[in-house]
Amino acid sequence: MCGFVLICMELALGLGPSWARADAAAAPASSPAAPQPAIPVGGPSAVLVGRVVDRPGGKPIVAAKVRVYSEWTHDIVELQTDREGAYRFVPHVPGPYRLMVVDRPAGVWAEGAVIYVTDDPGKYPTGKTSMIRINQGEFAEIKDVPPDRLVDPDYTVEAAVVVPGQPRRLPDLHLTLPQCISGTVRDESNRPVPGATISFLAAAMARCEIKTDANGQYRLYTPPRKVSIQCEGTSDRYYPSDPTGDRSIPVPAGQEVGGTDFKVVSAPAITGGVVFPDRGKAPAGMDVWVQVLWRDARLARGITPGGLIYNIDLSARVKTDANGHFTAYLRKRYGQDISAHEELESITACSWSPDGRLGGFARLSGPELPTTESSLRISLSHVGSAIVKVVDPDGKPVTGAKVHAWPATFPFAMPGGSSLVFEELGQGRYCTERLIPKMDYRYLVKAEGVQDDSSGDRKPIVADSAQQVHAQDIRLKWAGKNALPRLMEFADRDQGAIHALGKLGPEAAPAVPTLTAILKASPDKEKRRLAAQALGKIGPAAKGAVGELISAMKNDDPKVARYAAEALGLIGDPRAAAAIEAARKSARIDPQTAAVALWRLRLGSKPGEGLCANRW
Repeated sequence: MCGFVLICMELALGLGPSWARADAAAAPASSPAAPQPAIPVGGPSAVLVGRVVDRPGGKPIVAAKVRVYSEWTHDIVELQTDREGAYRFVPHVPGPYRLMVVDRPAGVWAEGAVIYVTDDPGKYPTGKTSMIRINQGEFAEIKDVPPDRLVDPDYTVEAAVVVPGQPRRLPDLHLTLPQCISGTVRDESNRPVPGATISFLAAAMARCEIKTDANGQYRLYTPPRKVSIQCEGTSDRYYPSDPTGDRSIPVPAGQEVGGTDFKVVSAPAITGGVVFPDRGKAPAGMDVWVQVLWRDARLARGITPGGLIYNIDLSARVKTDANGHFTAYLRKRYGQDISAHEELESITACSWSPDGRLGGFARLSGPELPTTESSLRISLSHVGSAIVKVVDPDGKPVTGAKVHAWPATFPFAMPGGSSLVFEELGQGRYCTERLIPKMDYRYLVKAEGVQDDSSGDRKPIVADSAQQVHAQDIRLKWAGKNALPRLMEFADRDQGAIHALGKLGPEAAPAVPTLTAILKASPDKEKRRLAAQALGKIGPAAKGAVGELISAMKNDDPKVARYAAEALGLIGDPRAAAAIEAARKSARIDPQTAAVALWRLRLGSKPGEGLCANRW
């Protein structure tokens, strides 16, 4: 690979600049307590090597897990350190990466690192500067930054140049730092709250979070700076401690800022009990699934608010106590409380006996709903069963299919949190025996070479206690390579067909001429965008479309141009490099799209490939 690789590193790690300077890239200083890991010789210039140590200048940690996350492609790879505490990876795209140690003790967190990889050393200045964010939550360029767009100056990066053929050392990752912030989360009764979410800003203004430990405590190891922090409560019971926003807590060098505590308030309770058919109480430890739905009351009054309106739901899985009782809480998934224009729509709870032979549910809705606490009684009875037949488009039985069912109004009410799976009986017939009596169930089929795209139109399955019902037969449609001729036939007039061709990836290679014609001649910009995207997903087999993709970058609208550039990077034809660079200089495509496409052209990345660990 020609050119340079530039890496911008987060300095707020308690590190000196020795690892970040270009003149130290080939021979960084060694620590007597933690020998530097060896770097492989003769490999790609983008081999990046880092260490995990217990503290700055401390001992290496063997078998530590390190997570590497690409901000641009959202690829994640997890690595494990060797006996020198070292890990290695090769970035397959440029841009910002986040590095952090995972599998820490509960309630404990320490600052990771942010690096920036690029092959254009003249694009970013050396020395300290601030990293900024753009609207999409991605990173923008670090030079010529308007003052009003600078982030907190505590979050700074330093640039360093890596010469081709000389792998780059990364900042150390630490389990602890000399300074930290700590505290306890408590409820209204001053009891500690385990599992509460502590949310805070980390390197490069990233919003991170951890959960409090069994004693409601947390500890954040951070570089010396002001820490923006808040407690978001818990997902199943407690509201955020301060809905107005973060606290700003100064953390001096070498000190622990203790006593940064939070007080949280509980949501109203949902109580109930589970009763067996003989009126005996349920055993302790039975699973109960609870779902709460809110709706926008403005719709009932004929008012249509701006934007999309969804029911906001709570889904919780709780267990019965020794008396067969259970408790959940009216804690919305989003927001602190029910707003003035929202009202409760329904509360549903369901449960199964431990052997799966009994099931039941209870629901409150409409005028039955109280404004504060609610109570539900689940009476179990014998479960029902259902049989369904599955055939292909020619009417022949489909074997080896996966048939799943889920409650239509309660999609999270399944044992283990997954759907009910039908057992294959033969001749295209499938059966399940764990249907809760009188509950509506939807069902879906997955099988190789065919697809089920009519599940939402079918009549739900409803079975009474101990009843077996015969559900509506399912006639599937061709999918995958079997559907290719029909998708090609409809592609010029159906956006869904173009999207489906892209999902086939390299298997859709016979459709390259069809997609190229759409990209060239369709008057619909969205179809041209989808065609360019599909050609990229097909990959190197779409080289016949390179010329038209280059033309799309020159003459088409910016959205189509961007997808054409991405496709050219994935196809991997070097003829496209000059055209991509020209489109970047003329602002037809954004710098990030151009950088990723050019990087892929040089390294030969495949569609969906962003990171490669331990390769040199």
